[in-house]
Amino acid sequence: GDLVLATSELATNVERHARGWVTVDLVDIAGYVLVGVTDPAVGRLPVPRSVDSDEVSGRGLLVVAAVSSMWGIVVRPASKTVWAAIPA
Repeated sequence: GDLVLATSELATNVERHARGWVTVDLVDIAGYVLVGVTDPAVGRLPVPRSVDSDEVSGRGLLVVAAVSSMWGIVVRPASKTVWAAIPA
């Protein structure tokens, strides 16, 4: 459940904010599943934000942080990957 939720939130962020192509990679590493979602929008880095209780969106990275042990961003010249480590 947590893996599906984190993957969905990361992929939805690409659709809403980055546009373009997207790849999703899953890797099983030492008791964790590492999910990485990659897109070409290196100029649009995701940032967790504070949202009011009546807002219907804007909590994606907060959800990812809540269900993962850690998460981060890797930026390359032509792409970025937002990743999360989910306990297996």
